[in-house]
Amino acid sequence: MKKAIIISVLEQIEKNIEERIDIEKLVVITGYSRRSLQDFFKEKCGVSIGKYIRQRKLSRSATLLKLTSQSVTDIAFRMGFDSVQSYSREFKKTFGVNPNNYRKADFWDLRNLRPPYWLDCDEHYQFEICQLTSKEIFGFQTSHQIATNDLPKKASP
Repeated sequence: MKKAIIISVLEQIEKNIEERIDIEKLVVITGYSRRSLQDFFKEKCGVSIGKYIRQRKLSRSATLLKLTSQSVTDIAFRMGFDSVQSYSREFKKTFGVNPNNYRKADFWDLRNLRPPYWLDCDEHYQFEICQLTSKEIFGFQTSHQIATNDLPKKASP
């Protein structure tokens, strides 16, 4: 039962990630009290609803910074932040650099990105650290342009 509730909350968050997400709306959708919903969510996902939403919005914005030429201001407001200053402050807290420097970096640091949490995936993975034999790989460099709205919903941050 709790799993179904959390799945519906996660779906609402992902569907509305670029809008202001009101926890009270999630309370109405689920029919549970704010406190119960917060407790269920933290139990299943390991973070509060507010923190999860913030992490997802910042991850989405980091992807937009790297894959689009939208201005930092446009991205900040697109992701529902009240101001560019509050967005930049939260971004720097999460990624260690301001949005402009993140965009300009030669590499894409993925360490602090928060992918969507999907409880409806019943696969259980076992990981193992192993050493593979070395191989030479030959190839050629290529690049592709893709708009973020062309990405599948579950694959997009």
